[in-house]
Amino acid sequence: MGKKTILLIKDNPDDELLVIGALKKCNILNELVVVRDGAGGSILDLIQTLFHRSQCWILLLLKIDCLEVLRRIREDKRTSFFPVIILTSSSLKRDIIESCNRGTNSYIQKHIDFNKFVQAVKQLALYWLILNIIPENHE
Repeated sequence: MGKKTILLIKDNPDDELLVIGALKKCNILNELVVVRDGAGGSILDLIQTLFHRSQCWILLLLKIDCLEVLRRIREDKRTSFFPVIILTSSSLKRDIIESCNRGTNSYIQKHIDFNKFVQAVKQLALYWLILNIIPENHE
């Protein structure tokens, strides 16, 4: 089984630096592809370029369009099985319920404290990158 690619979809440069710093601190060496656009169309274009890789882990860090991006990922049979983790500052019940209804695999509230955030990323990576199995060459 090949190494899983981490696809980070985000719209805030501070979040990008936070995640990259946490991944480095945890010694996570998987390829990281960052999409800095919150618009669903361009994100899906990038996701489609990842189809030759059978293993991908999608981390959504969007303040806007997160549910729309998730919907589009789940509608496409080529990406519908990719694990999608929403990492957000929102703890609103409606956001959690809607994310689950649209098919997120995990909904995580971001910690403000960097060390706690690093620990959360480490636990996410252990499960989603090492323990979790997704089908290869899914068609």
